[in-house]
Amino acid sequence: RGEGPPVHELSIARAVVTTVVDATTRQRLAGARVNRVQVRLGPHCGVVAESLQFCWDIVTDATPLAGAVLQVDRVSGPDVDPRLLEVGEVELDDAPAVAS
Repeated sequence: RGEGPPVHELSIARAVVTTVVDATTRQRLAGARVNRVQVRLGPHCGVVAESLQFCWDIVTDATPLAGAVLQVDRVSGPDVDPRLLEVGEVELDDAPAVAS
């Protein structure tokens, strides 16, 4: 890969931000501080976790998710789609976790 952020993971990070902002808005939690966002990755989803982490700070800057931690969990097992890529739990300040 060349200089700059990985394009594939950059677009995924942007999509995660959009998903979380939309979910908090739908649940009337817009403006709540997001502390942590969990992303679950299957073993064959084609995402490099380290690259996704790198892109996270870039895409969350100047958004409601600025400063939020991205928790990337690799998951596997007989009941897990190997191409799994999903937003899991979203932790807000002084609020219960939100499922997206």
